[in-house]
Formats: sequence, C-alpha cells, structure tokens
Amino acid sequence: MKSNKKICLLMLATILSLIMLFMVIYCHSQKQTNDEEKNIIVNVVLTDGSSKEISISTKERYLGKALISEKIIEGKMRTYGLFIEKVNGISANENKKEWWCLTKSGEVVTSSVDMTPIYDGDTFELTLTVGW
Repeated sequence: MKSNKKICLLMLATILSLIMLFMVIYCHSQKQTNDEEKNIIVNVVLTDGSSKEISISTKERYLGKALISEKIIEGKMRTYGLFIEKVNGISANENKKEWWCLTKSGEVVTSSVDMTPIYDGDTFELTLTVGW
C-alpha cells in the first residue's frame, strides 16, 4: 500500500514538474513588447461588410490602452478583461446577439483586448459579429 502511494506521489511530482517546464518554455518563447513607438492598423468591419481602416501610432504595450486613448473603443471590465461594447461610436446590440470580435491578421485573438500585446506593424480587426 505504501509503495502505491509513493508511486502516485512520484508520478504527480513528475507531471507537475513537466507542466512547470512547459510554462517556463512558453513564457520565454513569447515576444516581449516594449515602450517604443509602434504603428498598427485596426480595421473596423460592420455586419454589412463595410470597413474602415484606422492607423495608430502609440507607445502603449497593449491594444486596449491604445484603442481607448485614441477613443476608438468603449467597454466595461468583466471577469476575463475589458469587454468591448462600442467601436467608433457603434454599439453592439445585445438584443440582436451582436458583439465585437477581435482578430489579428484574420486569426481570432484568445486574450481580452486589454491583455493583447502590440508590436510594430500589427494589423487587427474589430468585426461586429451576430450570434453567440
């Protein structure tokens, strides 16, 4: 019985060590953003397919702060970060199941807008989307 507990504890310790190792490798492999001037593009896309390209020069490290300081977005802090409610004066209508989808070069961004790092030359899209 004691040997089974030792084996289980050893396996648990090994698994936890591997998880920690992968987390360290992941964190070190990520590009680091900086306080230097960055030029980014934000495309605002509406449900009718029309779009507007906005060029931004900023020293902000994260997209949310850059968009708020340029008065491009408005939103509220929620459990998982800033929830975008309005882009360029256009509100998402929750009754119609509308929401603003954030993508980077066409790929869905999995972090909230306030936790999305920006780098010089990035292109983002804010698309008014219908349906959960």
